[in-house]
Order: sequence, then C-alpha cells, then structure tokens
Amino acid sequence: MDDIMLAMLEGGDLEVGAKRTILRAAVQRQIMSPFGGEVLDVRRAVLIDGSDYDRADGSGKGRMYIMTAAEYDGLIEAQGGVKALVDKLGYKFDVLDGRELFK
Repeated sequence: MDDIMLAMLEGGDLEVGAKRTILRAAVQRQIMSPFGGEVLDVRRAVLIDGSDYDRADGSGKGRMYIMTAAEYDGLIEAQGGVKALVDKLGYKFDVLDGRELFK
C-alpha cells in the first residue's frame, strides 16, 4: 500500500504521504547519487525540487536534484545556508528530506 492510500485510511497527513511518494519515486528512478555515486536510501535521501518555481533570469522552471542527506548537508554548509543556495541556483525550491518524512 502506498503512502497516500495509507494516509487516507489512517486519517494521516496527505501532504506527507504525497511527499513520501515523490521522494520514493525519485530514489527509485535515480538509484545512485549523481554527485557522490552512493546508492540512495529513501530514509537518508534529500530531493531539492524547484520545478514549481520560475528562475530569476526568466529562463524557465527550476530543476530537481536528488542526493544523499550527507551531500545535502555539505552543500548547505558550503553555500552558507539555504538562502545562499537559492540565490546561487536562481530559483526557490522545496526540500523533501527522508530523515524528516520517514521518522
């Protein structure tokens, strides 16, 4: 049973169920981190999803990036925080963090 159906049956949070499903699909599609080559695990993967937001330069929509939680933490630290990463990428994004979604 998928997370959305489970949330509906148990009266849970549909948004969390949808985010779990999106993250799981991204991990299944990518399998290995494109950045470090590690095999992705949905409980320790992070999806940066900018596909709903326009780029600041008007060149279209943002992108999705899937990576390990350790790579995400390193990226945020190296960029000086989430706001600095938003500025560098040129678009806002949502973060689907398996560490939070699959507690």
